[in-house]
Amino acid sequence: MAQTAKNTKPVFYAAAVFIAVGALPLPYGYYQLLRLVAFIVFGWAALIAYEQKTYFWPYVLGFGALLFNPLFKITMPKEFWMLADPAAGGLLAYWAWMRMKD
Repeated sequence: MAQTAKNTKPVFYAAAVFIAVGALPLPYGYYQLLRLVAFIVFGWAALIAYEQKTYFWPYVLGFGALLFNPLFKITMPKEFWMLADPAAGGLLAYWAWMRMKD
């Protein structure tokens, strides 16, 4: 498990940056792709956290997957997403850093 975690760390960092950049005014297509990427990565992170037998992070990361899910969109004002995107990206990066230490 440690080797897998080490190999996937750059993926989570790249996704965190991709999500945080969503606070900028970008074309609508970017936000559609952001929802898909964030949904997949947060779901994957929740699964890893569950497999690592943590009891707090699977719920937090699972909530992130639900928040960004592309099927049942949660519509909020742009101001909400301007705060939520960098916060979610930072949360994902923090989790990757804390849980996947060598």
